[in-house]
Amino acid sequence: MEKSCWSQIECKEGDYWPCARSGHTTVVWKGKMYIFGGIYELTKELNDLVCFDLSCMKFTGNDEQSGTNMSPSKS
Repeated sequence: MEKSCWSQIECKEGDYWPCARSGHTTVVWKGKMYIFGGIYELTKELNDLVCFDLSCMKFTGNDEQSGTNMSPSKS
């Protein structure tokens, strides 16, 4: 049986990184995870589409809060 485990995504300065969100919809299809919409900071409704490529472990997209390039927040 295959085991799964969680791991932290590493990104470099200048890599695209989507904003934090809740209430979004996510689907995995053909090796990519698509994230649509959600809510940012309880009041801002998002209407964006973000893609995470599971083969190269990178995000692509252009969400409303982060623009095109942003370092991830470390919290």
